[in-house]
Amino acid sequence: MAHAPFPGWNSPVDSLPFKQWLIKLEHRVHTLEDDLGVGSDVQAWDTNLDQIAALTPTDSNIIVGDGAAWVAESGATARTSLGVGTGDSPQVTAVNIGHASDTTLSRKSAGIVAVEGIHLTRAFTSMTDNVLVRAHTTGTDSLIQDGVGITNNDDGSVTNASQPCFLAYNSTIDTNQTGNGAVPTIDFDTEVFDQGGDFATDTFTAPVTGKYLLSCAVELVGITAAADSAYLWIRTSNRDYRRAWVKTNDIPTELTLNLSAVADMDANDTVYILVQVNGEASDVVDIQGGAGGQTYFSGALLC
Repeated sequence: MAHAPFPGWNSPVDSLPFKQWLIKLEHRVHTLEDDLGVGSDVQAWDTNLDQIAALTPTDSNIIVGDGAAWVAESGATARTSLGVGTGDSPQVTAVNIGHASDTTLSRKSAGIVAVEGIHLTRAFTSMTDNVLVRAHTTGTDSLIQDGVGITNNDDGSVTNASQPCFLAYNSTIDTNQTGNGAVPTIDFDTEVFDQGGDFATDTFTAPVTGKYLLSCAVELVGITAAADSAYLWIRTSNRDYRRAWVKTNDIPTELTLNLSAVADMDANDTVYILVQVNGEASDVVDIQGGAGGQTYFSGALLC
């Protein structure tokens, strides 16, 4: 609300009315100062305000004190003043994630980051992307790639729960399978383990391309003196691996053939086991089975 001017404001400066107007104006000013409270209701003048007012409001600038005055800084200069490093990769002692202090990231040593004291490190400079090694303070604990874990224990042993590996055996005797040249596929009806679920109906299917260690044993019973030869095959999509026992009319009545191979297999290649006995008048030779593992088939991905 505007106030009417005091009488005398437009009188000559050396007149009594003008002097009386000045006295009343001064009284009004003091009254305003008392009512407003300079320093509380109204900001008092200060050199700091002059310094801030003189700064240019450039985008991304921040105002910091340099020990003597207020200045505007940005980029590396501002990061240095704030104590978060001099470049785009700030250096900090530790970082708490979230609102708690139970997930603290810190530097353990060169190339090693720790979460609550447990190491996280990139194993090699040439390691495949998305690979981390998680380690105890006393040794490596696990290697994690795309959510799949490889456990590397403190004692130096390494296991991988996703590595293809299987063992199956023939649980009961299969009679009259060969002897006169028949070539049956061996029955492995009982699985001991099948890591990855790649073994079914007597056949292993490679889930990935690699080198696989394959091993089998087949116990033959009921062989007579007429038998001349016995053969065992590991048959893969790429090639066969064979074991032979040739001794005309002089083969043991019970014979166990063993065979192992490191086989190159492509993804979705298959492998199974074949056997053959020759020289008998008919197929009188049985394939032994039982929980003792007389006839078994195993395999694992090596590399």
